[in-house]
Amino acid sequence: MTEKIEQLILELKTRSLDLKKELAAVRKINDELRAENERVVGEVEDVKQQLIESQNKVAELTSSIEMIKDKSTVSHEVKTITQEEIDALVDEIEYCIAQLKQ
Repeated sequence: MTEKIEQLILELKTRSLDLKKELAAVRKINDELRAENERVVGEVEDVKQQLIESQNKVAELTSSIEMIKDKSTVSHEVKTITQEEIDALVDEIEYCIAQLKQ
């Protein structure tokens, strides 16, 4: 019976050592996965920041495009007004020339 107990104790010691080794291996993998997770989280944060910067740039460019469109519209209106003024001046000059000829 003592031999059987010693056999069980030996098996328990062996199993305990195996479990310690497995635990060490699992902890090592866990540490590696944590490090990888931190790296990936850092990359995600970088990508989020780049996304925010890109969205800001898009908003800025969209605003610039709208301003250019507005200026283009205003410039076109100014040209139309200027053309109307020129036509009025031409008519007035022609009238004055006609008056001088009389």
